[in-house]
Amino acid sequence: ERTREVFSPHLWHITESCESCASVAAQYAVDVFDLVFLNQRRIYKLTAQALLKKGTKLQVPIPQSRQMILDKYEKEKQLWHLVQDDSTLKREAMRAGVDAPQLLELNKERLKGLQLSSHVLKGTRLLLAGSDLDFEEYCHWSYPEDDNSNNCPSYMMARRLKPHSERAAPAADSVIEQTRALLVEERPAVLPSGKRKQLAEAVVGRKSDEELRLRKLFNRVVKIDGEEQHEYWYVLTYLPDLQWCHVAPLHKCGFFENGSSKGRPRWMLLPEEQGGEIDVGAARCHMMNAIEVKKTKENADEEEWDIWGPAE
Repeated sequence: ERTREVFSPHLWHITESCESCASVAAQYAVDVFDLVFLNQRRIYKLTAQALLKKGTKLQVPIPQSRQMILDKYEKEKQLWHLVQDDSTLKREAMRAGVDAPQLLELNKERLKGLQLSSHVLKGTRLLLAGSDLDFEEYCHWSYPEDDNSNNCPSYMMARRLKPHSERAAPAADSVIEQTRALLVEERPAVLPSGKRKQLAEAVVGRKSDEELRLRKLFNRVVKIDGEEQHEYWYVLTYLPDLQWCHVAPLHKCGFFENGSSKGRPRWMLLPEEQGGEIDVGAARCHMMNAIEVKKTKENADEEEWDIWGPAE
C-alpha cells in the first residue's frame, strides 16, 4: 500500500556554500527548531549550526495566519455519503448530486478496484468532497499495530514547550490566575487510611537495604503489607538484587486432623486457574513461621502449611 507523507505548508530552499540551518532560518524569519525538525528525518544528524553541503534541499516551513489555517481546514473538510441500499456508483453519484468521474477519483484509492460500472454495497461510505487522505490524531507511545481510535491523542506535541523562564506572564482572566487563590504555599500532610496507612507505616520502619538483601524469601510463606484480599502468600520467585518477588495466594482448606498440627487451620495454594499471582517488592513481604506438613518440595500445589505467626 502506498503511503503519502503529510507536511506542514513549506517551500524548498537549495543551499549555497557555507550555509547552515540557523542561517537559512534567519533568512526566512522562521524558528530554527522548526526548520531542523522538518528536515531531520531526511538528513541524518542534522543540527542548527552544522555547515551544509552546497545543493542540499531543505524544507522551510511557511508561517500561517489563523485565516490561512481556517481556509485550509474548510478546503480539506470531508463530506461523506452513506449508501442506503445496494446500488451502482453512477446511481449513488446522481443521488448525491455529484459528478460520477469525480466521485470515482475521490474514492478509488480507498476502495480498491472501484470503477464507474462498479456496484457498491449498502453501508459503504463514499467521499463527496474534501481531502482523500484518512486523518488520524497523532498518538505517540503506541505500537504500529495499535488501533489509534482507542488511544489518547498527543495534543502536547502540537507546539514546542518553552522553558518556564521564557514563558510570558499569564493573562489576568486565564484559568491559572483564576485558580491561584485555591493554591496553598505548602502541600498539606498526607494522611493515609486503610491499607495505605499500613503500607506507609511499614515504609517508615523498614529494614535497611542490606538487611533486606540478606533475607531468604524463596519458598517462604509471607504476609504482604497493603494486600488484604488474601492473608498469606507463598513466594514462588525471589530476586534479591532487584528486591522483587512473584507470589501466589494461600487459602484455608479446613483443619489438620492428626499430628502436632491437629486442630489447626490447613493452608494450601489457591488453584492456578483461579489466578491471584502478583509481583511485589520484597520490602513489603514479612516472613512467617510455617511448617511444611507434607514436605513436597517438588510440587508446591500439593503442600499443606501450618502457619504459626511472624518469623521476624
